[in-house]
Amino acid sequence: MKLVSLNTWGGTQLAPLLSFVEKQADSTDVFCFQEVAVSERIQTRDEKHRHNLLRDLGEVLPDFQSIYAPFQEGFNWEPIENDVMLCNVIFVRKDHTILKHGGTFVHGQKNGLDLSQAKEGNWYTMPRLVQFAQIEGFPAVFNFHGFWHKDGKHDMPERIQQSEKILEVMQQFEGRKILCGDFNLNIDTKSLSMLEERGGLRNLIKDHRIPTTRSSLYPKKAQMPFADYMLVSPDIKIKYFTVPDEPASDHLPMVLEFQ
Repeated sequence: MKLVSLNTWGGTQLAPLLSFVEKQADSTDVFCFQEVAVSERIQTRDEKHRHNLLRDLGEVLPDFQSIYAPFQEGFNWEPIENDVMLCNVIFVRKDHTILKHGGTFVHGQKNGLDLSQAKEGNWYTMPRLVQFAQIEGFPAVFNFHGFWHKDGKHDMPERIQQSEKILEVMQQFEGRKILCGDFNLNIDTKSLSMLEERGGLRNLIKDHRIPTTRSSLYPKKAQMPFADYMLVSPDIKIKYFTVPDEPASDHLPMVLEFQ
């Protein structure tokens, strides 16, 4: 079994992103994506932030079914006057059966973004959720994109509360679990250690001594080398875990194969 997680950067690096996903598709069971816009609007191929990245990804993943959890409408890193929705997205190979899926808000509420603040580049009120999928014969999957703040990725009350809510969601599922995504957290934060210790989860970024989860496209890589994590329950038998140096985004993909 194989799972890949990646913050897509809204499709800014569209050709490298789709190339990477297509190359991974044959051997992957589940993809977890963050920063994906969904829309019915017809779009050109030269937009920086894709207004229907879900469609782009679906074109290179014809053997997969997609499920998405929207958190903000009418905004794609700038106000958009159409049906654009920002979402967390999971693609599941069609020969797997999805038993249950959804999303639970862990910061704010749906469409809670203050657009006047967003126009100034302040996205503190951007709602955040943890998307979940229960798949037959597969660990419960939790796809997360965490609270962002311009002052950095250290502990804040919003992040502590966010972790508390994630733990509450995960406790509703029995058996093996995988929590992955762009947490927007430094590696030494209490917000992260709460998930590890109280959730009983292994942090594969720490265990495998991954030096960074940010690509060379991220200008603050030296100051903030971490944002993305994959946490797994100890009953998952890992075959390999890697964070390949791919130019598909300003984040690096995380690739897990397990039994």
